[in-house]
Amino acid sequence: MKFEWKKQEKEIYGTNTKPCVIDVSSQKYIIISGEGNPNDEIFSDKVAALFSVAYKIKITYKSFE
Repeated sequence: MKFEWKKQEKEIYGTNTKPCVIDVSSQKYIIISGEGNPNDEIFSDKVAALFSVAYKIKITYKSFE
C-alpha cells in the first residue's frame, strides 16, 4: 500500500495560516555527506550510490507487501 504522507501527516506537511510549534518524531534518512563542487565526478558517484541503495530498499519493501 502506498504511503501518502501529505494526507496521513497533515500536521507536519500541511499548510497553516499562522505559525505553530509541532513535535516531529525521529525519522531515518539515507544521506551523502561532504563538501565541494556538485559538478565534480565524485558527487555524481555519490548520488548514483545513494539512488541505487534507495531503490533497493524500495523494491525490498514492496516485496513484503
